[in-house]
Amino acid sequence: VIEGLGRYADNTVQVFDKWGDMVFEKKDYNNDWNGRVRKGELLPDGTYYYLVKLNATNAFGGKNIFTGTILIKR
Repeated sequence: VIEGLGRYADNTVQVFDKWGDMVFEKKDYNNDWNGRVRKGELLPDGTYYYLVKLNATNAFGGKNIFTGTILIKR
């Protein structure tokens, strides 16, 4: 869950595996990813990397792109 993302309607969320292959992408993301690849298969346990683009003008000079890791453990 990415809190506050609803304020940025033009956002994009991408998730990558350890080889840099994109396993998920959604524009106008609304906290609805369930840990599955685009084909609907469950991702295996492991560390994944996310990229969140707000695609918004920030009048205060704040960040517009956020990155980090996601751990999937079932």
